[in-house]
Amino acid sequence: MEEIKKQLKHQSQNLSIPKLLFTDFISMFFSLGPGLVAWAMAIYYAKLCFVHIYSETSFFPFLLALIGVPLVLVVNFVVAVAIFRLFIPKMKPGIYKIGISKGFAAWYLTLCLGHSVRMFGLQPFFFTFYITKFLYWRAMGAKVAYGFNSSLFLTLADYPLITIDKGCSFGAYVHIACHSFLGDKLFLAPVHIGEDVYVGMNVIIGPKTKIGKGSWIGMNNVFMQDSVPEYTKIDHCEWEYGNPEKQDMRLKNKKK
Repeated sequence: MEEIKKQLKHQSQNLSIPKLLFTDFISMFFSLGPGLVAWAMAIYYAKLCFVHIYSETSFFPFLLALIGVPLVLVVNFVVAVAIFRLFIPKMKPGIYKIGISKGFAAWYLTLCLGHSVRMFGLQPFFFTFYITKFLYWRAMGAKVAYGFNSSLFLTLADYPLITIDKGCSFGAYVHIACHSFLGDKLFLAPVHIGEDVYVGMNVIIGPKTKIGKGSWIGMNNVFMQDSVPEYTKIDHCEWEYGNPEKQDMRLKNKKK
């Protein structure tokens, strides 16, 4: 109990108003920046097109606006994300103290940058087409193969530590994160999904997880620091509480 009180006291001391304001400023810069740049360029391009539409009777300017505005939006957003990521330290696996550290900054700023696609309502658009989601994930630093089948509701975090090989298909509400918290420490470790892996809906894949080539993962499973061999079939909810062997050992230990 005393240890918990010390941790809470330490956390409350870190949440001073100047620090919160600075955190908000950094969050807004990386979360809002790419979207503002992309939408501003798309609106400016649309304005130019509509000026020509009113000055000419031909259908060509309207066609340019219809096709060009989404293209300008996509290109500028992807380029903006790639440029903003240049200001973020390289994310590396390891254990980092929460606060002012290079590893924690890399995780936090990448998290903020990843919010931009949702804050500006662009995730449904980007995640609908193979080319747009491939370009976006690559710009964020994820090693994702082109042609990866995924739902609009896929959630990825810690992009630079994620590798998804070719031929994979993910169902709705799959969540992949390469981080977890150990007390006042941040744990970062890669996630690697092999070729031709199917992952059902509502699956959570945590840090230091590797799913081998050709595996079939059913719904409602949770993986955390697990290594799944190639061509493994895991039924629905079979891995819901982690590795079944580890869970059996926990239950045996509790009975003792």
